[in-house]
Formats: sequence, structure tokens, C-alpha cells
Amino acid sequence: MTSLLEGHAVLWPKDHQIIDLGTVPGGTESLATSNNSRGQVVGFANNDVPDPFSLVGFPTQTRAFLWQNGAVQDLGTLGGPDALANNINDQGQIAGQSYTNSAANLTTGIPTQDPFLWEGGTMIDLGTLGGTLGVQTWLNNRGQVVGTMNLTGDVNKHGFLWERGSLVDLGTLGGNDSEANWMSDSGDIVGRADVPGSQSHHAFLWKNGVMSDLGVVSPVPCSTAISANSKGQVLSDTGICFVGGGPPGFSEHGQPMVDINTLVLPGSGLQVVETFDINNRGEIAGLAALPNGDVHAVVLVPASEAEIAAASAYPVAKAAPITKSPTPSTESRQTPSGMAAWRARLAQRYHIPGFRAASLYQSLHGPSAEANTTLAPTAADSGSGAPIIDGVDWLRDHSTTFSCTLTGHCDYICPQLRCPELTGWCSGLAQAVRSERMSDR
Repeated sequence: MTSLLEGHAVLWPKDHQIIDLGTVPGGTESLATSNNSRGQVVGFANNDVPDPFSLVGFPTQTRAFLWQNGAVQDLGTLGGPDALANNINDQGQIAGQSYTNSAANLTTGIPTQDPFLWEGGTMIDLGTLGGTLGVQTWLNNRGQVVGTMNLTGDVNKHGFLWERGSLVDLGTLGGNDSEANWMSDSGDIVGRADVPGSQSHHAFLWKNGVMSDLGVVSPVPCSTAISANSKGQVLSDTGICFVGGGPPGFSEHGQPMVDINTLVLPGSGLQVVETFDINNRGEIAGLAALPNGDVHAVVLVPASEAEIAAASAYPVAKAAPITKSPTPSTESRQTPSGMAAWRARLAQRYHIPGFRAASLYQSLHGPSAEANTTLAPTAADSGSGAPIIDGVDWLRDHSTTFSCTLTGHCDYICPQLRCPELTGWCSGLAQAVRSERMSDR
């Protein structure tokens, strides 16, 4: 029915025996979007009922599903023909979005779409901020849900927080729009919001009712926060507005972001070009460019005191200047002493497993400029005995969190919310993942 090869969602458990999760009755396609520590998997699938408004472009209805104990369950909808499950937490709660009816709205061209929380067999409508389109983006282990909803008229959109029946508009940084992308188990929400004039947007951290502007990495004009952990550390994408292309940003405790490459110990020969996720140990998954231009998956690990001390024996290049919006925001103004303290906290630096600190001269001019003192990976580096290649094996062996939730569905969501740079990010990540899989065969 789709003119494509049939594809099913799968689960790859610890015993490395791939399990075909199947699809809902009448379906031929399914895609897993999230799983939890209880072995439950959620996603979406097609059925055989024609639908002109499929959430993901099928010629038939899109159905949210839960897989557990070998069986697929259709989760139903909020009253319309389609639903899509994005996340499942360790409590078994599921979040996503669903049509509430079958009639297209004049403003969006599709039926009204609301975020939902599914719990104990019941799908709960999370409501609206006045518009007819809402998208859920993250669910944490406390049952808190975040995402983005259109306002009345479907012209502007704001990030939202839903918790125990209460819906909160996160507001903006003074402009028209905002989007919430992620929420940690500690309750920190990150995303992006327009600054006054709405000609650019900045990454934000929303905590306890206050939205803090995380700034940008100079000279790029825009930034978008994409992940955060429970320690207040935030990863951001930066670059030209709605295009990207800037260096990955890193922020801690609501302070202005810096180029994450300024925090990486010298000696790896790699330039971090993209970050995707950070766990509560501070380990970061991403992509980095080799000197020859190849791009590999990497993991950045907080450096030990010994590694930092070894790197401190060499001069350290100054961090890129930080650009902050000159307009008022809810974060407090930084004093010179406060900025000095912030710089001091950035003594926590990162290393890439399998590489050790070399001199600053080497990091700037390449290993051929003087004797190459970068050592080969060892069992001590990996913690396992297997060599580490750009962090790929380390990620696989240590099960570091690597969130691909957005990869599975944002290409379908973003056109509705006008975020083409996120669509490009998803496509690039999907291509990188496919390339890595091909190289492993």
C-alpha cells in the first residue's frame, strides 16, 4: 500500500537476538520510537484504513502502539483517526500526539492535533494553548510532559509543560515563539525561544518558572537547546537561524554557553561538530570530524583530575567570546566576579576515549608537526579490554544514552511547526546512523 519495502520495528536486547515487533492489525509498516528499562517499546504503525491526513504520510491511518511481552497493542486515539507515540518512561507512561477529530482546520489543513499521556489503558488529552496543533517532544520519569502548542489563530507557538493535569505556557525570551525540546528528570526544560523582534532565537533553560537565555556562540546569531541532564548541563545546536552550521554549545546551571570544543582536552585531532545527548554522568554522544574530513560517532567523557593536570602543563587557547542578547531576560546579570567563577567551573573538561592529551602545538598544527605522543587505546582507557575507535565501541559496550527519539518522527512533525533546521538535523543523524551500520557489516 505504500509502494515501499515492508519494514518492521525491532528490539535488540542484551542477548543481541533481534526481535521483530510486528505491526498493528492490517499494517505493513512500523517504527519504534522509544523503549524503557522494563523491556516495553512504543512507536507507530500503519493499518489498512484509508486516511488522507496520516500523521506520517501513510495512505492509511497512523496508529500508536505499545509492545510488551511479545504482543503489540494499538493505543487508540483522542477521537480522530491517527495517533503517534513518541516516548515511554520507566513507569510505563506513554506520551505522543493524536488527532481529536477527522475534520481539517482551515489554519493548518489537518484535523486538530493534541498531545496525550497514556497511562493504565487510558489516553489523556493534555489540552491546548488556544490553537489546533500541539506536538509532544519529551516525557520524563516523573510523568512530566513537554512539547510545543500553537496559540489561538495557529500563527504563533509556545513551549508547554504538562504535569498532573496542569498545563503551563513556558513563554518566550521576549519574542513571538518558543519550542520545548527536552526535560530532565530533575525538571529542567530546554529548547529555544525568540528574542525581542523575533529575528533570532536563543537556547533556553526553564527551571522553577524562570526561562534563562543561554545565549549563542559568537558570531552565530541563533541557538537551540536539544538535551539536558539532571545536573543542569545543557547541549545546544548553534548557527544561522533555521539553518544551523555553528559549533555545538555547552552550558551549565543556566550560564552562557560556550563552544564545546573549547572544553575538549587537546590531542584527539577531532573537531566536535554535533552533539545529541548528555546523560547524568556528563557523558556526551555526538559526531566529530577527523583531520581528513571524515565524520565519526564519538563520546565525550568528563576528564579526570590527572588528565586535566597533564593538559594544564601546556598553554590553553582562549575560549570563543560569548554573545548574549542585549535585551532584558529573566536570568540575572553577570558581574565580572560572577563570570570569573563561571570560567573557573569550566575546569571540568572532556576527553575522547582512546586519546590522550598532547601538546597544544600538536592540537593546532597536527601530529606531524612534532613527535606524535598520542597513545593508542588500551584496556584501561576502555574499561573493557576492547580497543576504542572514536568512541563507537565505547558507546555500544557501555550502553551510554543515545537518544534517537526525534530521529524517528521529527521529519514528519517539523514541517507543521516550521523548524526546517531540526528536520535537517534529523536527516543528517539518520544518514550518520545508517552509514555507521553499513560500516559495521
